[in-house]
Amino acid sequence: MVAIVGCGAVGAAVAKLLAQAGVGKMLLIDHDSLTTANVGRHPLGIEYAGLNKAMALSAALRKSFPHLQFDDIFPKRFERLSRPDREKLGSVDLIVCAGIDFDGESALDAWRTSLDQPPALVSTWAEAFGTAGHAVLLYGKTSIRPAFDESELPLMRLTDWPDGSGTLIVEAGCGNVFQPHGVVDLHPVIGMAASLVVDALTNRAPTSCRRYWLGDRTQVLSNGGTPLLAFNESKVVREVAW
Repeated sequence: MVAIVGCGAVGAAVAKLLAQAGVGKMLLIDHDSLTTANVGRHPLGIEYAGLNKAMALSAALRKSFPHLQFDDIFPKRFERLSRPDREKLGSVDLIVCAGIDFDGESALDAWRTSLDQPPALVSTWAEAFGTAGHAVLLYGKTSIRPAFDESELPLMRLTDWPDGSGTLIVEAGCGNVFQPHGVVDLHPVIGMAASLVVDALTNRAPTSCRRYWLGDRTQVLSNGGTPLLAFNESKVVREVAW
């Protein structure tokens, strides 16, 4: 069984690819609802606007993939899961953490590494404008927390963005925050993350590692950002040991 923590544009698309790849059982966690501003990036269409993302995603996937089983769906943040809920999460084979905030990532990491036999974890996120992205696979009690600096930014980030570059958009009236990238920009990161999950489930990725997508360097520059030292190629996926 695979758990998806964060059913946004990345997590939901990864879930759909895993269903197509043959994963038969999922557990979905997300407290957020789909807004009309999400529809251009999210696999769910406008018919699901206003509904909880985890609940709506399970309904949509059931229609397309009748083999899928959803024993549990939690329309809440990870931090608000009860002890029985967390026990169910701890019994899965692999957890996908997709684009949730730093507090949620840290809480999930602390809980997972406290378990006697932690499920494998794939944590994935895209950088600003979808110009780069990461998928980290961790086994055992290996923690992802040391990969973040004191300002809660990933140490392995590939781009740097000055204040005022528009890397985060705040929706008026509701306070939702999102990055200004489209579904095409996200596609390479989604495919990379789903591939790493499949490789972990089929023992083709037996040790902890990180895969990262280097998009178009010229897009970083044209949007006002700076490609960092490791961003020395365009449109490639690389893998390094964790």
